Amino acid sequence: MAERFARLMTGYSSAAACFVAGVVGALGFWSIGGPLPFLIGSLLGVAIFSIWLSSSWGVTPEFPALLRKGGVALVGAMIGSSLSDAGLSDVSGLTVSFLAVLPLMLVMHGVGYGLLRKLNRFDRTTAFFASLPGGIVDAAVLGEQAGGDVARISLQHLVRILLVVLTIPLLLSVWSGVPVVAIPEASTTAPPSAGLIDGAILAVLAAAGVFLGQLLRLPAAHLIGPVLIAVLVSLSGIMPLTQPSGLMAAAQLVVGASLGVRYAGIRVAEFLRSAMIGALILVLTLTIAALAAWFLHSYSPMGFETLLLSFAPGGLAELSLVAWSFGFSPILVSAHHILRIGGALAWATLVGWSGVLSQKEVKH
Repeated sequence: MAERFARLMTGYSSAAACFVAGVVGALGFWSIGGPLPFLIGSLLGVAIFSIWLSSSWGVTPEFPALLRKGGVALVGAMIGSSLSDAGLSDVSGLTVSFLAVLPLMLVMHGVGYGLLRKLNRFDRTTAFFASLPGGIVDAAVLGEQAGGDVARISLQHLVRILLVVLTIPLLLSVWSGVPVVAIPEASTTAPPSAGLIDGAILAVLAAAGVFLGQLLRLPAAHLIGPVLIAVLVSLSGIMPLTQPSGLMAAAQLVVGASLGVRYAGIRVAEFLRSAMIGALILVLTLTIAALAAWFLHSYSPMGFETLLLSFAPGGLAELSLVAWSFGFSPILVSAHHILRIGGALAWATLVGWSGVLSQKEVKH
């Protein structure tokens, strides 16, 4: 029976099962009033399903990478289409916050590196890339090439993203006193039929943006490319666009499910240990981000909440979604995270060239 079930949980059947788990998780999280239920609820539902499936049946569920990229691209197109001429006025005076991104990245990296070395006894290379505040894929690939434990590196980054997505919306809700909305409201009113037209247009813009992002070799090309294309179309006035709520919910659900499926194969004890250490690292790094945001918000056109999202050590797409849901500028948040990720990759390359990580460790 196990073999038959394993054969069943492949390809489209596996993706469909993950999608159902994501819908159940989203509806459950929505029913209790949780923040961003279509993103966080989907992530938790699929993560629990994936861990159970792999531990109980030895089956690793699959979620099509193309579907995740499509969901991220749609998010990018909708974020870009929400920008207005008035929103561009916020871009001035950002020098201070941009200058703070790289020093903060280095401090957060040092904190995470030290704790992973001390508490988890990671070797130098694994600890370096597991605590690197960059993208999960980039950190895993570079860490594997440098001789690190790619499984531990990936797990630590997964825990980081999960904890950030879970905690940031709750913290901001408590701070602002306003619950985060499940789906951002459309910028303009439109008849129901316009939703289908706008959805089709946004899908075309998303596809064009992905092509542009890959052509220009942009970081996070499947997000930034569609953002750029949609911004140009939105500001040109060629066609006013709304963001259909159903499409936004579907995109969030897909992004959440694609994150949750990565927890397949993780042992519960290992996950809990990584989660505990990851939570400690997150408390310290978020405290650093909050202090920096509090100090700099008087010198920046960005408010404290937007600066906190810009400095937080989370995923670019996920934090952009959080920013949009709270009514903060996802464009500005994305710009700071692109700088952070680029700086992290440059820092990793520099340290790799130095040969420090390849030096033999001395046992005490």
